[in-house]
Amino acid sequence: MSCLPLAFFPEKHRNVFAQLTHKLLPRCLLVRRTQQAFSPAFSKALALLRDGATEIQLYKVPLAAHEVEELARALVGNTTLRWLNLNHTGLGPREAMLLARALEHNRTLTELYMSGNSIGCAGALAFAAVLESASALTTLALAANRIGRAGGHALAAVLACRTAPLKLHVDMNPFDSALQNRFSELALAAALRRGSSGESEC
Repeated sequence: MSCLPLAFFPEKHRNVFAQLTHKLLPRCLLVRRTQQAFSPAFSKALALLRDGATEIQLYKVPLAAHEVEELARALVGNTTLRWLNLNHTGLGPREAMLLARALEHNRTLTELYMSGNSIGCAGALAFAAVLESASALTTLALAANRIGRAGGHALAAVLACRTAPLKLHVDMNPFDSALQNRFSELALAAALRRGSSGESEC
């Protein structure tokens, strides 16, 4: 069914139409969600997650947008999952932002692998914001994700200031030599600080 703009209706009917839309929209969204089936592989992973799994393997399992939305919802408040592999699953910027927002409300996941996707600068910036505020992540793999200069600099800045240990994998992204050298320096500094007081470089 196509959607008509509100301006299409006579002005005297617009308020009634808006009220009906407000009442019916949640139900329409619910119906639409139930019509979108999950793949067998994702359904199995989701069931494991809800049953208290500590590791979920979705490597090279193509994930649809509505599946990532469901995964993000399941991650919010989850207290068991510690390791999640989403390498080569077709994630884009929107999906990355959904997962990053979910991690704002997750204090258990420590290893997240998302290499070989296309999260771009928008996705990288979303994860930089999460890493800067609060995150239990100790390993984040974002290699080969088409992350440009802005996203790279944001991740480097967070890595330089973060006191908690973090292994950040960002190789095979289109960074210039200066940014690549910066990540190499940060990785070396992190290795030298390992086991020490962990004071911030900022």
